[in-house]
Amino acid sequence: MKCKDCIHYAVHKHFYFGEDEEDFDEYFNDDNVESQCPEFEDKKEWLKLPCKVGDKAYWIAGNDIQEYTVEGFVATEEFRVLLSDFAPILGHPNLFFSREAAEKALAERSGK
Repeated sequence: MKCKDCIHYAVHKHFYFGEDEEDFDEYFNDDNVESQCPEFEDKKEWLKLPCKVGDKAYWIAGNDIQEYTVEGFVATEEFRVLLSDFAPILGHPNLFFSREAAEKALAERSGK
């Protein structure tokens, strides 16, 4: 793996004090950087969440949009978002993280 495969890549590159940014990529171009860098974390092993605890989530129920607060996350066989009284699967077609997106989806479903 290379530096570009690490979650810290952008930060390390930002604080690199070489001649220019291309020097960073050339200098740190080894194929086995994970064995050389104690901070290496493979990007493929991390999940970027679409929201954080405390954010609002919107659920389409019939012709209504219900607002909830994100209370947490659960990872088992599926990744779920914990809302006030249920835990839908992340990526469910009725789950949105902005009112505008939920309203747009509801309008498209209604044929408006």
